Amino acid sequence: MTYGSLRAQALVMLPNIMPVRPTIYGVYNMIKSALGTYDYKTMLADVRHAVNFARTEVGSQAYPQDKYLPKRLLVETDRLTRANYKIIYRVEYYDEKRGVGYKRWGSIYSNYQMTAADIHAQRGLEGFVGITTWDEPMIKVTRTSVWHQRGAPYAAGPAFPEI
Repeated sequence: MTYGSLRAQALVMLPNIMPVRPTIYGVYNMIKSALGTYDYKTMLADVRHAVNFARTEVGSQAYPQDKYLPKRLLVETDRLTRANYKIIYRVEYYDEKRGVGYKRWGSIYSNYQMTAADIHAQRGLEGFVGITTWDEPMIKVTRTSVWHQRGAPYAAGPAFPEI
C-alpha cells in the first residue's frame, strides 16, 4: 500500500474512531493496528487535527450563533491555503413543493470569522457551496465549526467589507 493511499484511508477512518477512542494516542494506536503506519509526524498531526476538531465542534455549536467564537473553540490547522478561516456550517431549509425539510453542509473561506447571520448574508451575495438551488426558504443556519490557519492573525468581522 502506498503512503498516499494509506494516509487517505486513515483520514477516512478518523471520524469513525473518535467516539471509540477519544484520546490522541488511542486513535493513533487504533489506526496503526488497523492499517499500519505512515510517517509518524504526519500521522500524529492528522490524529491531533481530528481530535481537536471533534472536541471543538461540540463547543462551537453550543456557543451563541450571533457571537464570534473565542480562540479556545477554533480548530487550529496548517491546512488552509485560501484564507485565514474556514467556516463550516449547516443550513436547514424546507422544500414546499415536496413538503420535505433538508439539511445541507457547506463551508466558506474568509479572512474573518463569521456569525450565523454573516453566513446567511453571504448566501445572498454568492450562494452556498454544495447547495444547488435556493428556491426554498431557509429555516436555520448553524455554524458548526471554525478552522483557523495557525500563525494567521485572529480577526472577527467585518466579513464583507465594502468595496
